[in-house]
Amino acid sequence: DKVAFIPPADAVAEFRIMSNAYDSQYGRQSGGTMNVSVKSGSNAYHGNVYEFNRNDAYSANTFQANRSGLPKSMTRYNLWGGTFGGPVWLPKLYNGKDKTFFFLSYEGIRNQDPRAGTRSVPTEDERAGDFNNSWTTQTVGGVRTVVPITIYDPLTVDGRRTIIQDGKEIQNPRFGYRQIFPGNVVPGNRISPIAKNVLGFIPLPNSPNQPNSNTANNFTSNATRQNKMATILTRGDHNWNNSHKTFASVRWSHMDEITNNDFHNETTGEWRSRINKGLGLDHVYTVSPNKILNLRFNVTRFTEPHAHTGSGFNPAQLGFSQSYVSQMQSFSFPYMTGLFGDIGGKNSDYAKTTSYSWNANLTHIVGNMTLHYGGEYRVLQDASGDSGYQSGRFDFNSDWTRERYDTGATGKGSTMASFLLGLPDGGNLPRNANRFDSQRYTGLYFQNDWRVTPRLTVNIGLRWDYQRPSTERFNRTVSGFDPTVLNPISDAAQASYAAVMQTVLANPAKYPFGAQLAQLMPVSDFKVYGAQLYAGVNGQPVTAANSVYNQWQPRVGFAYRLDNKTVVRGGFGKFYQSSGSTQGQNGFSRTTSFIESIDSGITPYDTFATPFRDGILEPTGNTLGAMTNLGNGVNWLNRDGHLPYSWEYSLHIQREVKSWLFEIGYSHNKTYDIYQDRQQNEISFDNWMTLRQPRFDATGKPLAKAYLTDEQIPNPFYKLEGVAGSRGTGSLISIYDLLRPITIFGGQNSNGNPKGVNQYDSMQAKIERRFRAGLSVLFSYTFSKLFEDTSFLGNQIAGVIEHKLGGEDRPHKVSIAPIFQLPIGRGKPVGANMSKVLDAFVGGWQISGQYIIQSGAPVVFDVNSFFDGQDFGISRNERTLDKWFDTEHFVKFPNSGDDISKWPAWTGVQNLPGASYVPQKSGDPKNGVYADFGNYLRKYPTRWANVRASRVNELNLGLFKNFRFGERVKAQLRGEFFNVFNHARFGHPQDDPGSSSFGMVTPSQQNMPRVGQLALKISF
Repeated sequence: DKVAFIPPADAVAEFRIMSNAYDSQYGRQSGGTMNVSVKSGSNAYHGNVYEFNRNDAYSANTFQANRSGLPKSMTRYNLWGGTFGGPVWLPKLYNGKDKTFFFLSYEGIRNQDPRAGTRSVPTEDERAGDFNNSWTTQTVGGVRTVVPITIYDPLTVDGRRTIIQDGKEIQNPRFGYRQIFPGNVVPGNRISPIAKNVLGFIPLPNSPNQPNSNTANNFTSNATRQNKMATILTRGDHNWNNSHKTFASVRWSHMDEITNNDFHNETTGEWRSRINKGLGLDHVYTVSPNKILNLRFNVTRFTEPHAHTGSGFNPAQLGFSQSYVSQMQSFSFPYMTGLFGDIGGKNSDYAKTTSYSWNANLTHIVGNMTLHYGGEYRVLQDASGDSGYQSGRFDFNSDWTRERYDTGATGKGSTMASFLLGLPDGGNLPRNANRFDSQRYTGLYFQNDWRVTPRLTVNIGLRWDYQRPSTERFNRTVSGFDPTVLNPISDAAQASYAAVMQTVLANPAKYPFGAQLAQLMPVSDFKVYGAQLYAGVNGQPVTAANSVYNQWQPRVGFAYRLDNKTVVRGGFGKFYQSSGSTQGQNGFSRTTSFIESIDSGITPYDTFATPFRDGILEPTGNTLGAMTNLGNGVNWLNRDGHLPYSWEYSLHIQREVKSWLFEIGYSHNKTYDIYQDRQQNEISFDNWMTLRQPRFDATGKPLAKAYLTDEQIPNPFYKLEGVAGSRGTGSLISIYDLLRPITIFGGQNSNGNPKGVNQYDSMQAKIERRFRAGLSVLFSYTFSKLFEDTSFLGNQIAGVIEHKLGGEDRPHKVSIAPIFQLPIGRGKPVGANMSKVLDAFVGGWQISGQYIIQSGAPVVFDVNSFFDGQDFGISRNERTLDKWFDTEHFVKFPNSGDDISKWPAWTGVQNLPGASYVPQKSGDPKNGVYADFGNYLRKYPTRWANVRASRVNELNLGLFKNFRFGERVKAQLRGEFFNVFNHARFGHPQDDPGSSSFGMVTPSQQNMPRVGQLALKISF
């Protein structure tokens, strides 16, 4: 979309194929889009055959495998193919010399390369329910201490909200607290049979754990990625006469891939296919000596089916009940998160994309001007389907084995113990609709390349685009959401709320905040607003958003020759981005949520033994209108969102000095109206600040509910007809949710809001030595900065947009790429007089290479905590995977079970409300400040320039020689090594000060280890 001029067709046709393409620069495969050139045939027959081969015999091991003492995984890579082209000649029928030509290309890939990751798996003791040897760590003020794991029995919870003391009813101080499992062991008869069966698929540890936990990253996989691909490309050219030339191309490729099968069974791994088919037609018409018309048509279809390795696995094999399994539309190993590095996955999904494009451009030379007029029209069609987790998604954390369900403390509770008990804390099972989206695009442009003087050339252009918003063929989407419409359920909900408030006001001991709630939300004001709108219903538009017609994009460029060796180039332009935004399918798709509890964590509701016990919700389409999916929430696309656009500027100067070329320049890009999601159902800022203040009883002890907004009352939507999800099944509801503008829903996002801005500035320098005396060198350096204003600093309710480093900010990048012809052979300094036979094998070798060093991405610190404001970066020679930065400058906010005497003085924790509180008896919170952070407003940034993930530091080398056999046949033999020094690159460190792995990096190499490759290419 950024090219104002499409050049006429010539001997090379550019098109794009989706493939798992070979990337010769970095020596790896990368899924995505690859530019491929298909040459036209000529009057002579030409072609080539080639083979690229890799083998673990000349490749290195991954970092994590070396760390665990594991052997190299098998590496087998073969890329082979060939091309052939020339005139079409049919004996005694047709001689296409000078008129008709063909070109054929075939390429195949067979690949198996290491993709060894790390996961955390339970020990033998933990599998048996014994957690006496289990531990985690806590880091406070940079000091890491070991904390034993203690597990609590969810069946021993004290569920009495009030007790009688001294003849009076008071709130029970032990409400919600549990007792420790005897011996800190889950009894064998309490371990879920389903959990036992799942553990049969989970291997034992095979690696040393990291120092933050007894199970941290203690399993290293020997998994490989396996690919096979075939690509066929054909082209035919025909010269009708001196004025008309036509070519046609046909493309086909098919790739199959298996990845991430860490456990080598149904719990891990996924397979994917990518199938691309395309047809292109191009006609060039020389209208006159100064006018050339180029017409093009192209159609491409891309299909990508995808499924988990466990697709087809019947969950009944794990012990899930037949009544539950019978409700599944398809089978797969259930998806489980929070442990084992997540296992299971989606049953299947697919994408089928078809793109049609028509292009026309006219080149018209008038004096010293070259005028370009043109346009294009595209139809983009995207059919997709996602079965989701048809066998269920189960999310685990330590909620059910904590001392108290809603209060966390380091070492209290275990995710693994909750799993053994068969008690997930969340999940879902979806019924997803298919969709068929279409979008049409029109573009028109004009450009004038004006040679003003022999020294000055100016390019002036203007482009106009219109992108019709997406439509779904069968209108299976929402059209928006109207928050001002009274929902049909409002009267029934108001009556229910009135009854609830009678109960609340009549029990001041149980609900001491009742009078205040009656003022904040009187019964007369309790209305249920909000109505989902549907495409094509009651006059609603069928497009996903409103049309935008003002996409005018001027572009100006110039080149000025200061003298015969110095040129200045510059330009600016406006560029609109395309938008593929689509509306959601609420109602046509419907998700049944896993309900962990209906009494706020006192007793479990849905479990492994009884998952989704209320049944699976079926889609209703748009038949229920405003009553659709009440209680489960909705998201919607901002219909008035503008398209994002950029202004780009650049200025460069080039100077030639003998065989050297020097260039330096500046580029600027600022993008506006970047899409963001915005919360649309939040209470007022003043209420948020006031009602989330900490509260204390007469003794100075924090109240069991830290914030007034967390207090709960009977749920007025409970079992109300038409209400599903937690709103319909939960017996209690928080005051916070009752104070939202749309009470029937929780937090709701409006998507596609054009609010964001980012800015990229860079200095680019290049030094090039042209090939001379056997040596050429290309040196380039980029110094850049990317800033973005695309999200809030902390909670959106404060309204503070953060001006921060962009996630793709890489301030420094250096690339050095030499080619050196070895001075060995006939006529060379070494072996100048050697024989021709010896020279054929020894002489003429060349070395090529590229060294790249690039800054890492900035680390995101988005978890709120104490921060002392000091520099927490450490030098590269001090940095380790176990300590990537100085963690002593961050301290987590204390939980109720933390001893704040260990908190550094600079945190000011001793001066916070409740700091003087002293526990009186067992079960009391260990401190009185844990409730002080409900209305915390963040002040410090989320990204710093001096703390980044590991950088790119790679050297690639190649040794090659050309052989010639007569005039028509030549061969090239290549030996190449990528990442020669085997520099490993890792992911981001853990940024949560409350995590036992804070400041640590998972010891799993993200880039490829050293890879060796041999290649032979024969051309004729």
